[in-house]
Amino acid sequence: MAKVLAALVVLAVLELAVIVTIGRAIGAGWTLLALATFGVLGVFLVQRQGLGVLRRAWQAAAAGGSVGRELAEGALIVVGGILIVLPGFLTDVVGLLLLVPPARSVVRRVLGAWVVARLGLRRAGRRGTTGRPPGVGPGSVIDL
Repeated sequence: MAKVLAALVVLAVLELAVIVTIGRAIGAGWTLLALATFGVLGVFLVQRQGLGVLRRAWQAAAAGGSVGRELAEGALIVVGGILIVLPGFLTDVVGLLLLVPPARSVVRRVLGAWVVARLGLRRAGRRGTTGRPPGVGPGSVIDL
């Protein structure tokens, strides 16, 4: 918990430093306009990308397929939207990247591999692992 709090404090200080630096370079009014523009663009992208993921999830479910990938994409879109709502340029840039499908796909694959390795599971279509968390039996599969 202390690490999370420290990370949030560092993030706030970095965001403030970036805002002040940009404000000095382009002026306070333009800086506020840029922050507002990022927010509006972010809301538009969250809506557009979110509806697309929801549509693909419904199609996959209707076809009897797995919706794990769409759920992961949806979670990343939510995180991206939250980051865009937070004031600051650093969180806006990371949030916008999570709303761009190719960047989101890379993040999803990296996080998926980390979760699979961390939990000792195996991905669909791949051969087993040595360790499993408690309550996960042989043959447990995660599809990201």
